[in-house]
Amino acid sequence: MSRIIRKIALALIVFVVMFLLAEGVWRLFIAKGDLGREYDQILGRINPRNAVWTIRTPEFRTAMRTNADGFRGPPLERGQRQPGEIRILYIGDSFVEAKQVSEEERFAERTEKLLEEKLGRPVTVRALGVGGAEPARELLFYRHLGRSFDPDIVVQVLFPENDLLGMTGAYRF
Repeated sequence: MSRIIRKIALALIVFVVMFLLAEGVWRLFIAKGDLGREYDQILGRINPRNAVWTIRTPEFRTAMRTNADGFRGPPLERGQRQPGEIRILYIGDSFVEAKQVSEEERFAERTEKLLEEKLGRPVTVRALGVGGAEPARELLFYRHLGRSFDPDIVVQVLFPENDLLGMTGAYRF
């Protein structure tokens, strides 16, 4: 009987070691480090809320941070504005999310910095973008989140080949 127990124990140890080895190989050579999306009943698939992670691909390595709404970047300011503040909101898909570049290098953050320098007044720019979002979902982003930001300017970033041509689903162009 003790011989069978030793064989079972050895088999379990071998299984655990092989599992850990497979996990290590997966993380080092296969996984890109991107987190899976979570489902929001209104917005559909969004990034995990309040998460920090690193994406690794052969082309780039990017630190990602999401806010409480599940979008990349700082939170949407809601409520009081600074005197003379201009608020700009970008909505879109992966082009707005821009996983390939650091947060500071995204066009939303660069626009904010350049306009503040040029205009000499406070400018707050935020971006609501998730890879795979189509124009109808982007409208949901605005209606359910973007409005509360009270933007002066809203820019919907569209790329015809990606967003409008050959689309199927609830709408079709």
